[in-house]
Amino acid sequence: MRKTIVIATVMALACGGAGVAIGAATFARADDHAPRTQVVRTTTTTTRVEAPAAPTPPPPITTTTTRDEREHDGELRVRRLVLTRGIEGREPIDEIDELALDERLERVYAFLDLANDGDDAAALVVTFEREGGDEVTGHVELEVPANVGRWRTWAFTRHVDREGTWRVVVRDDGGRELASHTFEVR
Repeated sequence: MRKTIVIATVMALACGGAGVAIGAATFARADDHAPRTQVVRTTTTTTRVEAPAAPTPPPPITTTTTRDEREHDGELRVRRLVLTRGIEGREPIDEIDELALDERLERVYAFLDLANDGDDAAALVVTFEREGGDEVTGHVELEVPANVGRWRTWAFTRHVDREGTWRVVVRDDGGRELASHTFEVR
């Protein structure tokens, strides 16, 4: 009586939804000492499972700018301008559009997120200006290195001390306004 022993190894390669499994099976009979190898083909199906959607990131802090960021053509541009009560971890702690004189803030900050695609460092000046008056304070000069996609910095003043409408204004070293943010002092 002859006995046949089958030892099979199968590797499946699945592409998309269906694949072909190719393997080798070794056959040996009890009375035969020379095993024979034969190619075996089978088909297999796989199911594609979609990964869950990534969580939606929080919306960015809003910025009031006078220049369209898409028109940067290799120069200094303001990505974000935020008026805030303070800076922690290189980010504004809040975003304010109104101040009360009785708050007695020691400083008012203008947080800037900038980009400089140019090959030279760029200088800018930040001022705090009261509309309808001659109060201008700050005059903080800042430098942004060349070829940086993101540079965070800030300027502050201690002299926003009169009621009215104020603007924080960012200008390049030629005096061209790059961005501004209007706020009220009551």
